[in-house]
Amino acid sequence: MSAAPVKHEALVVLVAGSPEPTDLAHVAQLCSQARYVIAADKGYSWCRRAQVVPQLYVGDSDSVEPEDLAALESSGVARVDLSWHKDMTDLEVAFEQGEAWAVQKGASPHFVVLCALGGRLDHELAVLGTCRRYSRWAIDLIGATQKVQLVAPGAREEVRVGEPGEVLSVVPLADNTSISEEGFEWLLDHHVMDALSDRGISNIVRASAGAVVRCHGGCAAVIQSLRER
Repeated sequence: MSAAPVKHEALVVLVAGSPEPTDLAHVAQLCSQARYVIAADKGYSWCRRAQVVPQLYVGDSDSVEPEDLAALESSGVARVDLSWHKDMTDLEVAFEQGEAWAVQKGASPHFVVLCALGGRLDHELAVLGTCRRYSRWAIDLIGATQKVQLVAPGAREEVRVGEPGEVLSVVPLADNTSISEEGFEWLLDHHVMDALSDRGISNIVRASAGAVVRCHGGCAAVIQSLRER
């Protein structure tokens, strides 16, 4: 689906099923600000613990807790039930559904993905890959200990991040990703990197107004550690 002209931005929150969930108070806060909330499988368990009622549940129900699945069946929440034998992850279907909802509303989705970081490395890498495929829209991932903002030509080409002294990393998610960095200890100017290059690891913010990361081509993840709440 191509990114057609739209009228406004709509916050779409996707709650996934990592065993290391986002702070549940933060889950509740972000979901309360969203236009549309989708729980992906075990994400419904995290929604219930955060006292959030999503607009949609998607999944094959292989990881949602049994008591939460029973509650879901009597909740009236709309569902997209998936077969265990499928070619897409629950999270990718959640992105697909969120994009379709926003475009139908004449909006540009701003995706915030919760409870998707941590846990198994293969799952975490696949999450980043799925986000890259939807990087025609603004995407943030917020986990238990880190925040990731995607930058790519289109919806969000640059972000201003960090405070003086803060250590950040910029990791390309596609080959031939071109990045410029301003306000850091080490600067880049249209520097081209392949996927998962370590050139942008552990840079230090020096600018008082925060550093700027700009993506001229490809896609990159701007990664911050979250301070303890």
